[in-house]
Amino acid sequence: MNSPQFWLGLTTGLLAAALLVLMVALLPFLQQLQRTATAAERLLALLERELPPILGNVRETTGEIKEVSAELDGGLKRVNQAADSVGSGVSLVQQQAGSLSRNARSLWVGFSTAWQVFTRK
Repeated sequence: MNSPQFWLGLTTGLLAAALLVLMVALLPFLQQLQRTATAAERLLALLERELPPILGNVRETTGEIKEVSAELDGGLKRVNQAADSVGSGVSLVQQQAGSLSRNARSLWVGFSTAWQVFTRK
């Protein structure tokens, strides 16, 4: 047992056994790593194939949304202008109605005064 060759052989055998156990334990991990890498390659190939058309569609949709937004903005501006015009028209109608009311009252007062003057004896 004091022989260095024995200890060298025992150490070499234990090291070989440890490496064998390590390899046996690493084998499923390496296989799973290979499957994962293959799946990642497939996914990347799919993305490389599918993403450009999707991005093109997204760009088109974004452009269409911008156009619709611009049209809506223009429409809202026209609606605001029309509302302002209607508001101005309503104010003008109110002014005219007030003026008409004053004129009708004045006319009525004038007629009633004239009637009283003509009917006075």
